[in-house]
Amino acid sequence: MTGRPETETCLRLAVGALLVLRPSPAAAALGGPTTGDHPVLRVLGVRQLLHGGLRLRYSSRRARQVGAVVDGLHASTCVALAVASPSRRRAALRDAVVAVSFGLAELLPTVEHQRRAG
Repeated sequence: MTGRPETETCLRLAVGALLVLRPSPAAAALGGPTTGDHPVLRVLGVRQLLHGGLRLRYSSRRARQVGAVVDGLHASTCVALAVASPSRRRAALRDAVVAVSFGLAELLPTVEHQRRAG
């Protein structure tokens, strides 16, 4: 990647680091329990860090599209969890919103480029 990292990538890395290092505030923001080790949030944090690291390395349109698909799959699993587990519904749906937001942030530059080129 040339130049500065994009805002979306920096935000993704910050969210990932927060989830790995300090998951309790994130759990509270998502509406989940604030006690415990939060292993699921830590795993999701590692996923965000890996995704952000790959975006730092690969900046092609194809990389953005793949990243958006991964975020879409993440959002889909969040919705499935919300349906399957009423006690986790609020946290799952809030996490789905985050995943969709990151996915849209991946795609917007691609759409903007196509709009200018077309």
